[in-house]
Amino acid sequence: RHIDIQTDTYLEELTDVVPEVEMATQTDLFMDRPPTPLFVPQKTGIDAVTQIEPGDLFDFDFEVEPILEVLIGKTLEQGLMEVMEEEELAAMRAHQEHFEQIRNAELVATQHMEAAERRKLEEKERRLAQERERAERERIVREKVAASTFARGYLSGMMGTVFDRLRSTGFFFDPVQREVSDLFMPWLVVRPSAHVRTKHVSFEGIAE
Repeated sequence: RHIDIQTDTYLEELTDVVPEVEMATQTDLFMDRPPTPLFVPQKTGIDAVTQIEPGDLFDFDFEVEPILEVLIGKTLEQGLMEVMEEEELAAMRAHQEHFEQIRNAELVATQHMEAAERRKLEEKERRLAQERERAERERIVREKVAASTFARGYLSGMMGTVFDRLRSTGFFFDPVQREVSDLFMPWLVVRPSAHVRTKHVSFEGIAE
């Protein structure tokens, strides 16, 4: 079995408790860092001074008045222009709304007029179609009446001629008269002749 062993020159005692030693120390009080001094460049040249008395350069109150007048005037002008522009835009919007209302009213009126005109045209077309149908029916009736009148007039004159011609050709006859003339009279002529011939033959046979 393998066992760990120490092979160092100096052996050390192996224990389960780690040795502890208490130590203490005291630091000095903390001191703030002094502020960094301002950098002052080294002077070069020779110092010189000039004395200016009041009123030598300009009077501020006197000189600033025209500048203030210009600034105030421009500000008022700009404000007035903005107010006028807003009023003009408001007037334009009101005018546009009024124009839109008028246009919408005119559009509605135009649509109503177009619808009324369309209804009138449809009614006119319907009336014209009815009138054409009525005229066509009247024309057909007139043609029928004219044809019937012509036919009656033509047939009234033709009927007598046709009946006379049919009567002359023997189409119309009395059946009794026809039977008498076609059947009875020939029989009446043939039968006595046969009877006479029979008697004549009988007399000739008796005479012989």
